[in-house]
Amino acid sequence: MLFDLDGVLVNTEGLKATAHAHYDDVIEAFIARTGIDAQPGAYSDEFRSAYLDMVRARLQLTPGTEDLLGTLRERGYRLAVVSSSVRWMMDEIMARTRLDHFFHTIVSAEDVREEKPSPEPYLLALERLSLAPKDAVIFEDTQSGVTAGIRAGVKVVALRHEYNVDHDMSGAATALDDLADTEGVLALIRSLLSTPSG
Repeated sequence: MLFDLDGVLVNTEGLKATAHAHYDDVIEAFIARTGIDAQPGAYSDEFRSAYLDMVRARLQLTPGTEDLLGTLRERGYRLAVVSSSVRWMMDEIMARTRLDHFFHTIVSAEDVREEKPSPEPYLLALERLSLAPKDAVIFEDTQSGVTAGIRAGVKVVALRHEYNVDHDMSGAATALDDLADTEGVLALIRSLLSTPSG
């Protein structure tokens, strides 16, 4: 099983948005697009500092994450995290949540040439897990992630939350509000794996 990280396993979407908002010059740069010195190096340092502070203070797992991952591991599923985040972000989140021991492999933005919506991140994860696309299910929360999963030939379950209400998830096999119903999610996975792709 392949999981996006931000917005699927952890509630970091809002934290990222707040961290970006800490640097007013960059907000102006995004609005104006020209004529403003956004100082990328300073922005990166400012964002990283603000984001790490919030992760350390406010990071939470999405409901059901730990139970679901633990049950999947117990039942012999191979698991991967596939994110467009850079590795330092993922490492911090994994260390804070202690989720790293559930996963057989982790794919970050630095592991691929093309990020989502390219299928490359998911294809790499499948290769590392020795899984065929028909033998996997992807859990995603963004339009680009759903598109990446579909392009990789894998069935996608979309996770809905307040930060993706405008995303087109119509290509997903189904949508959930959270992962809290472990047995229900497991039944969904079994159903999707037993249904031929079409």
